[in-house]
Amino acid sequence: WNQGQVRRWMKDCEDCLQKLFLLYHLGSGQPARGTELAVMSWQNTTLHPRNVYWFSGYLNFVSRYNKTQTNQEKERVISRSMPPEAARLMIAYLTFV
Repeated sequence: WNQGQVRRWMKDCEDCLQKLFLLYHLGSGQPARGTELAVMSWQNTTLHPRNVYWFSGYLNFVSRYNKTQTNQEKERVISRSMPPEAARLMIAYLTFV
């Protein structure tokens, strides 16, 4: 492996992901809170189900955290959808990286 090329590729992937995040953040309605974004997962785990879904042509991010959760003692489901053009880029990133 060429370590310099690997580092460059990883940096390019990180830059791409930051731009995709910006598209999500600005293009999916009201911006999410940082605590909602910290737990985004495209695959199920033993502790939590995934929260990235494809539905009706849209890439949807479902979060189950909100600032009133401790007051209400229950979660509220919040769904945000990326614009279709940005969603295609995100799916390509998740597929190939």
